Amino acid sequence: MKYITISNLDKPLSNLIFGTSRRDQNVMDMIPLLDEYVRLGGNVLDTAMFYGNGESEKAVGIWMQQRRNRDQVIVLTKGCHHTEQESRRVSPEHITRDFLGSWNGLAPIM
Repeated sequence: MKYITISNLDKPLSNLIFGTSRRDQNVMDMIPLLDEYVRLGGNVLDTAMFYGNGESEKAVGIWMQQRRNRDQVIVLTKGCHHTEQESRRVSPEHITRDFLGSWNGLAPIM
């Protein structure tokens, strides 16, 4: 696995990032994939509250809690994805709502 470093971050980041969007699958099916990804040296997870209506982040939170590996994994989250109901979702309120939604999804391990 290749890594990069970012100033003021206490660990290197794997170049290969694991995307946790699982819209058409049981999100818990990603747990063996996460295990293998970390076994191979990966340590960066891409998440978003939008992925599976928050279910992907819940699965990641459960996985990190079970593996007790929160200090080994870097979680990147995003926000302001458009929806069918809201096509323009870039505002402080949307960012805050999405961030807090991600936080709550990952809450079991925080």
